[in-house]
Amino acid sequence: MPCVPASAAGGGPRRPVPPIRLKRAYEDPSPEDGVRVLVERLWPRGLSKERAAVGIWMKEVAPSAELRRWFGHDSDRWTEFRGRYREELRGRTAELEELRRLARESAVTFVYGARDTEHNSAVILREAVEEKLGTGNTQLTTPPEGVPMLTHSPAFAGFSVDDIARARGFYADTLGLELSESNGMLTLRLAGGGRVLLYPKEDHQPASFTVLNLPVEDIDAAVDELAAAGVTFERYEGMPHDDKGILRPPKPEYGPPIAWFKDPAGNILSVLQTGEHEESEGETAGPDEVNLQLSVYPLRQPHLRPAIEAALQAAAGEGVDITVGRLSTLVRGGEPAVFAALRAAFRAAGSSGSTVMVATLANGAPSDETVAGIQRTAVGAAGDE
Repeated sequence: MPCVPASAAGGGPRRPVPPIRLKRAYEDPSPEDGVRVLVERLWPRGLSKERAAVGIWMKEVAPSAELRRWFGHDSDRWTEFRGRYREELRGRTAELEELRRLARESAVTFVYGARDTEHNSAVILREAVEEKLGTGNTQLTTPPEGVPMLTHSPAFAGFSVDDIARARGFYADTLGLELSESNGMLTLRLAGGGRVLLYPKEDHQPASFTVLNLPVEDIDAAVDELAAAGVTFERYEGMPHDDKGILRPPKPEYGPPIAWFKDPAGNILSVLQTGEHEESEGETAGPDEVNLQLSVYPLRQPHLRPAIEAALQAAAGEGVDITVGRLSTLVRGGEPAVFAALRAAFRAAGSSGSTVMVATLANGAPSDETVAGIQRTAVGAAGDE
């Protein structure tokens, strides 16, 4: 029996929900904003609390620090950023429901800091919130009693491949997934009862987002086993993967350890650590550990990069992780070693011409003695020009 609209069946009440507004933090607040919710992980630079007029700061729904750095507000990465951010939001069910509750009760404005009004995380967050909310011309409808709805439908997902035979070999033999074949299509039968349909498509284009996530209890063992079977793991520029290709967020709230790879058709898949194993065996950052992002302006100065990177590597020493990205370099480790590397970078930059070096701390803070040492280094480098 088809689903009957509530109005035709004399069903539950309808109520319009106004669209969620988006507004830059640097724009003037207005009464029409309603509840202003800051949806950034970091407070907007140079903005006072009085001027921001934010009612709620919900940093938990912002993209993880790793994803934000990787995106770097590069519009060419927008499609992939959108897919990865939506994956992170799947673990923020309670926060999304709270935002929906606010939107049902009053006008809501998501406040963000990016200059690009079309390619920013607030756009994606609004999309995720409104999907189950109903906004604008859409009405929220309470289904009438006795009318079949899709709540208990045995739904399944699907994506295309370019060669069914190769897909069958990869998903069955390499990944070890149970599958069946019918009418020239494959159905993956996942643990827990989920199903995914793989269908052939002549003009197949690989998805730019992760089409299938495979939770595992031990991500290191899973990656080792897949690598032995010939699987190559992806490494995305600006993201601190380890030697195995695993991205290990520094804090649990940023998401689980994850590693991406592709099927023969180029679709992106992942294995990710389940929460139980991560809590029992995962490492946590020590109280003296700092995360530092180093940028040199003007950007993209190829003559500076080798000297600065060599200085960082030489000064870092044991226990410091250095990740070189397209526009910045991430340095993570204990305070003494990290700031020793920073001093060396200042010297290298100062000896190569007039530049501006910006160091941003993600957590931790240098001691007064460390700050004084960096200042002496910077003054000395300037005097050598």
